[in-house]
Amino acid sequence: MSRIFKVTFVIIGTIIGAGFASGQEIYTFFNMHGVQGLIGLVLSILLISIIIYKTLKITIEKNINIYSEFVGEILPSKLKENRILVFTISNIINIFLFISFNIMVAGFSAYFFQEFNLPKVIGGFIIAVLSFLVFSKSINGIVKINTYLIPMLLILIIVLGLKKIIIR
Repeated sequence: MSRIFKVTFVIIGTIIGAGFASGQEIYTFFNMHGVQGLIGLVLSILLISIIIYKTLKITIEKNINIYSEFVGEILPSKLKENRILVFTISNIINIFLFISFNIMVAGFSAYFFQEFNLPKVIGGFIIAVLSFLVFSKSINGIVKINTYLIPMLLILIIVLGLKKIIIR
């Protein structure tokens, strides 16, 4: 059960905790489209759930530890042998990871500038150093940080949500 919670916290941390989609952003995006937005939200949840399930199933069954092995596993058998294709796909993933990391650093920097009037360069440096420390511990560092931070985030979301409901 502990492993299930750890995996769940990493997924939540990746989707919400990294700042790529806050609850307010999700609410605003889907709410502005009315019923069609609600249908879009349900479809998005289903799609994310299926992708996460399939990814975990493949990595567990095939004992995959690095994503280049995963890329090789999901490609059709005719293409698995093509090292250039696997290399290209792996590098495209690396580029997306790098872009995502930069978005996270920029968001963190902007937040610290907005809330504490801290120069953006310093905020970016802080998150870059913290990220380096977490990433240097491999997946164990990411799991450990999410094991502590995501429950706190969920409690904070529940408390703020209840506070907002009570105030109304």
